[in-house]
Amino acid sequence: MKVSVEKQFIDLINGERLAYIDKGESDNVILLIHGNMASAATMITLIDALKDDYRVIAPDMRGFGDSSLVHDFTELKELAFDLFLMLKEMKVDKAHVMGWSTGFGVAMELALIAPEMVKSLYSLEGMSVKGYYSRRLDKDGNVLKHKVFESYEDMKKDPNMRFVPDALARGDRDFVKGIWKNLLLHVKPLEDEDLLDLYIDETLKERVQMNVNWMWVNFNISNESNLYRKGTGQMRDIKCPIYLTLSDQDNVVYADMVEENIKMLNNPKVIEVKDAGHCVHIDQLDVIVKSIKENL
Repeated sequence: MKVSVEKQFIDLINGERLAYIDKGESDNVILLIHGNMASAATMITLIDALKDDYRVIAPDMRGFGDSSLVHDFTELKELAFDLFLMLKEMKVDKAHVMGWSTGFGVAMELALIAPEMVKSLYSLEGMSVKGYYSRRLDKDGNVLKHKVFESYEDMKKDPNMRFVPDALARGDRDFVKGIWKNLLLHVKPLEDEDLLDLYIDETLKERVQMNVNWMWVNFNISNESNLYRKGTGQMRDIKCPIYLTLSDQDNVVYADMVEENIKMLNNPKVIEVKDAGHCVHIDQLDVIVKSIKENL
């Protein structure tokens, strides 16, 4: 039977309209931010596991899921500002902010924009303070050098960078299913085919894959340079409690990226998770829920 997820909608003063899931009635609020190739609905098992103890607000970010894409964007901070406006409109003064993968980059930007609003940060295999680079290998297993693009427009013209955005645009279900089964859920295959269909449906709604490609490499709040820009050093301005998962089999956000966060963020608590990949909140749902309840 097809899995359905009820979403609500909120109009922001910047002209965007965000879809979101809102479950639970507690005064203890979690803002749950999805990652790339995803939406709020792809976090539904975690939301349902937390709703009795927290109020969980999970938005579809701009250009993802059922949210609008009125204005183009090239920085994670623009997505973070949408969420700031959303919480203001909903009269939510404080929340624990939890981000999966790219969503943790947005969470860190929100903590810089509105530190008074963020009670804590919780990374579910979140991207590094130095940005994100894939670890593509050549036929001999060596890490390929990354091509550096001079501009966002230059990147958009590169046919290799268009591969994933074009697959999403043409609604290639087999391609997306392969990503979920072979990359995101490679540790513990999802037995619920209806739930997998939901994840595929939601992924295919994304219209901003190229934006994400550019934002990944240009995000850098560390005190070191990456291939694109010098670090701003803002990581030291994040003062709230920070929690970071470290999966043992994540082949999207690698351990060395999490270790950059461990080294550079202010005294984070590390939650090591065994038998889990990038979707740590799906592979080891009970472990993650227990950690959240112990810490937030």
